[in-house]
Amino acid sequence: MAARFPLTLFPGLTALLLFSACAAWAQSPLVLSKAMDTYTLTGHLGVFQDMNGTARINTVTLPEFDSRFNTLDRRAFQPSDPLISTWFKFTLDFSKLPRRVKKDQYMVRFSWPFIHMIELYIQAENGQWQRKRSGIMYTDKHPYGPEKFIAMDLGMPPGSQATYYVRMVAGDRMPTTVEICSKGAVFTQARWKSLLEGIFYGILIAMTFYNLMMWFSLRQQAFIWYVLSMILLGVYFSGFNGLTYQFAPALMGPWFYPPRLLLFLSLSGVTMILFARSFLYTRTIAPLADKLLLVCMGLWILGALLIFTARLETTLIYSTLLGLLFSFVMAYTSLVCWLRGFKPALMVLVAVMFSSVGGVVFSLTMSGLLPYTATGFYGLQIGTAIEMVMFSLALAQGVRMLKKEKEQFRSGQEKYMTLSMEDPLTGLYNQRWLFDTLKKRVDHAQRSSDLLSVAMVDVDHFKHFNDTYGHPAGDRALKTVARILESCLRKDDAACRYGGEEFTLVLTGVDADGAFEVAERVRTTLEQTPLKIGKRTSVTITASIGVAVHEKGESPENLIKRADEALYTAKTKGRNQTLIAS
Repeated sequence: MAARFPLTLFPGLTALLLFSACAAWAQSPLVLSKAMDTYTLTGHLGVFQDMNGTARINTVTLPEFDSRFNTLDRRAFQPSDPLISTWFKFTLDFSKLPRRVKKDQYMVRFSWPFIHMIELYIQAENGQWQRKRSGIMYTDKHPYGPEKFIAMDLGMPPGSQATYYVRMVAGDRMPTTVEICSKGAVFTQARWKSLLEGIFYGILIAMTFYNLMMWFSLRQQAFIWYVLSMILLGVYFSGFNGLTYQFAPALMGPWFYPPRLLLFLSLSGVTMILFARSFLYTRTIAPLADKLLLVCMGLWILGALLIFTARLETTLIYSTLLGLLFSFVMAYTSLVCWLRGFKPALMVLVAVMFSSVGGVVFSLTMSGLLPYTATGFYGLQIGTAIEMVMFSLALAQGVRMLKKEKEQFRSGQEKYMTLSMEDPLTGLYNQRWLFDTLKKRVDHAQRSSDLLSVAMVDVDHFKHFNDTYGHPAGDRALKTVARILESCLRKDDAACRYGGEEFTLVLTGVDADGAFEVAERVRTTLEQTPLKIGKRTSVTITASIGVAVHEKGESPENLIKRADEALYTAKTKGRNQTLIAS
């Protein structure tokens, strides 16, 4: 009995295996109900790739042909050869729908808008197969319509179940989902897709105009390179999303079809590198990163040439790998520039991270390595939208930083000019300021006949004072003289340190008597202000002063010379007195 037991089970096991194989060949019907508006055909969709191109509707519908349809166990279908015909088969069960819901309220929808040709076969009551066509060969695009995707009406089939066949020629290797949706869901999703695209292109247009205006205002190359990069990205996405085909079908030649669209992506990569080199100052801040960017630029240019010479699959793989390398180089460059003190590079780094993640998810979705989702399909666009905003913020921060640096530079210049015109010990104007200003005031006096006088002040016996009390006391004495000079002058007058213990007063709007009065006020105040040396010693400081009044046609140098001669005369006559030049 034990030896015969396996033999008795063999027929049953064989039948079970055959039944399982038949079950694998025959896809189960998809049951529709009012509870859902969108159904995935995963597990319900049979796929047959017609390598010979000989299959027709009359042959694929034969019962013996069922075994050639393999069940699709993924959400998205990706053709192995875009030029051959692919047949789909699915059965819908309408028995669970309420009576008020009609069967013709449902559509079959394909998510990829660039399918070359789709033929939907629906069996009529007389048993004949009716054909509907869609795809680039047949469909005219309309805004907000079901053609935002590719959606085809399923009609009103007889009975509670209906089997449909679809023949598709993809034209490329891009994955597409095949779903059953109510017409309301198709139009709603089309509108949402249009809204999201509107937001994306709204951001793109706003950022383009903003940065273009900044370029017109500041004339910095970084802005124009970034604007060109965004425009090229906008052209790429307008073709990729089908907007060009939808609104301007006349442009849908080879340039706006996915293979050639990579040209705009490559050119966008080139202009983005030019932007990064200009904005991040990589040639000076990060020389190694700058060389890596130049290598990436050369690779993008090579990628643009491959579009015209290599197979599509080769170009797609090359662009995907180059996109990953480019993202890494951009992240490295911005990180280095940020660590070396260029703060706007942090926003560039964050922007690159968003676009890189979006680009990786998009590439993996398009290659079939990730399950197909709307987020994956629009990953690059989402990351790019965030990148555009972050780059614009980085540019704005760079402008603020540049403006702050210019203000600091201007402030430093003003401070330098002030220091270059000021005597460091006394705080009075120096001899440089005296000759610059005196020339202007002499010129004004020549034109307007206004009065102008100059007084030369010299501290008496200052060398003896230094030798007796030391140079620190001498410096204190000069500071005291400077403060007394300032206190005795009017608002429009000025005091300068001419050199050593000699000072110059520029007196505007006074004649000889007025200038003499000011000079005597200085001399007597100085004489009456003792300088304390230590705790117990006080010293009286006196000065000799020579005054000269400007004469018509006289040069500044001669005016000072006459005042200096009057000063010398005052010193020879006993010091501590004021004399007016004749």
